[in-house]
Amino acid sequence: MTKTKVNMDNCGFETIIEAITTDEGMTKLSINSKCQSIQKIAKELDEIDPFQIIGRPICDCLVYKIANGYLRHTACLVPPAIIRTIEVESGMALAGDSSVKIEK
Repeated sequence: MTKTKVNMDNCGFETIIEAITTDEGMTKLSINSKCQSIQKIAKELDEIDPFQIIGRPICDCLVYKIANGYLRHTACLVPPAIIRTIEVESGMALAGDSSVKIEK
């Protein structure tokens, strides 16, 4: 199982993404957040074939297509975190820490 935690600065919502590979090679997702938009995305992303997202152009990525219907904050880090979690769980990327730090 792969687990990712996303904390957004502006909205203050924490999102927990958990992924596990099924016997059929699909990625089963559990996405928990208090953000209503992320909750709607989670309902549509129950299980996904990793090859539907990995190596595809951003505009063709299923995760971004679904997020486009619900998210109004384009800088939300949850969609790329979902993708990264799927990559790691499917063995197509290594686990590690990623970060964004913005200062003014």
